[in-house]
Amino acid sequence: MKTMKLVAIVFLLMFVGVGSAAAMSHGPTAEKGKALFSDVKLGTSGQSCSSCHPDGRGMAKAAVKTDLAETINTCIVKALKGTALDTKSVELQSMVLYIQSLGKM
Repeated sequence: MKTMKLVAIVFLLMFVGVGSAAAMSHGPTAEKGKALFSDVKLGTSGQSCSSCHPDGRGMAKAAVKTDLAETINTCIVKALKGTALDTKSVELQSMVLYIQSLGKM
C-alpha cells in the first residue's frame, strides 16, 4: 500500500511539473514573435513583416516606441491587409518582445 501511495505521489508531482512547464511555454516569447514576423498568414497580401524588414532590419528605432503594439497592428492592417491582433494576445506580445530584442543588438 505504501508503494502505491509513493508511486501516486511521484506521478502527481511529475504531472504538476509538466503542466507548469507547458503553461509557461504558452506565454509570449521573442522566438514566437520572430516566427510571426515571417508569417504570411498575418494578412491576406501574401507578405509578412519580414517582406519589408528582412531579418528585422530597420526595426531598432521601432523597438523603443511606447506605442509599438499599435504600430505593429497598423502594419498588419494596412501593409499586410490583415486583422489587428488583440493587444493582450500572446501573438502581439511576442511580436513586441521580438522587435524590442532587435533594438538591443
